[in-house]
Amino acid sequence: MKKAILAAAAISAACLFAGCSSQTVSSSADGETSATSVMLPLGEDVTVRVGTDANGEILLDGNTMEGFFASDHYTDESPYGFALVLTGDGKKQFRNATRELAKEQSTITLWAGDEAICSPVITTMLNTKYVILNIASVTDAASYEHVVDALQGG
Repeated sequence: MKKAILAAAAISAACLFAGCSSQTVSSSADGETSATSVMLPLGEDVTVRVGTDANGEILLDGNTMEGFFASDHYTDESPYGFALVLTGDGKKQFRNATRELAKEQSTITLWAGDEAICSPVITTMLNTKYVILNIASVTDAASYEHVVDALQGG
């Protein structure tokens, strides 16, 4: 039963941000892609907020997120992928918030300054340190670089 719950949580985390909107840069880990082998720092103005308003309640901020990973070869179907890395407190905070937000299938938004990067709908509680972002609008190298830059505060 525990394994089924953990598997469901992992799948939920992997699908959480599917269909989001907007754009990134990293050092090459394998010489062929620009997948990061090290965590990249987040800009100080990166937040995750309830709803789609830039002034919505803050769920995650610089104190609850450690950084992010980026890849331009995530999967064949969705080559551009990103993952936020949460602190221990961030994981607890996000788990508690998504438990409540899932009941009403509420939207949350990842913000980099005043730019909304993506706005997924929460359909299940998420209990993970790594929040996978499949940002639908990232379809080429330029939009990928844009998101990496935005998340790094550039």
